[in-house]
Amino acid sequence: QQALQVGISNDENENNNAGSSMCPSKLTISCGTLEFANFAAGLSGNSWLHELDFNLHFFLQGPSFQTCISALAEHKALLTLSFAYLDMTDATWVVLLQSMYRHPTLQKLVLKFTDNFVDTYRRLARTQQMMTLVEHNTILEEIVWPACQQDELLVADEVGVAVMEVLESSFKN
Repeated sequence: QQALQVGISNDENENNNAGSSMCPSKLTISCGTLEFANFAAGLSGNSWLHELDFNLHFFLQGPSFQTCISALAEHKALLTLSFAYLDMTDATWVVLLQSMYRHPTLQKLVLKFTDNFVDTYRRLARTQQMMTLVEHNTILEEIVWPACQQDELLVADEVGVAVMEVLESSFKN
């Protein structure tokens, strides 16, 4: 079982006036399933985190991940969300991306594997779902996800070309 590791830091760019609150703005979590289940329940109602970085050593799925995603979808201060994971089920992928469709502040979404895992059989579906996220969420400026799950053939499609142009132009701004 992986031990829980937590890192908390303040954003270096924050205004450090004496009257301002000194809540940490970045939280880094590295844990296994049991610790994650306990932590996920505590995310609800949080409004001070700007950056949340998960380094998870298990498959993303189940009720604790659903609880986490529900809490993050309504998080009004979150700018950067990063998940490093062993793997993610297709259903979890869809729930995660759909929960970010209307996120009011999220600018950067990072999804990556913790191990050297190569998953090519879900390329088309995952790329299509990521493109749908970009169509719905105009706040996002950067999305990173495993190259082995990106379908470059989709770019040849007219709709794919149009969405990829939106992706490229929105990330340059």
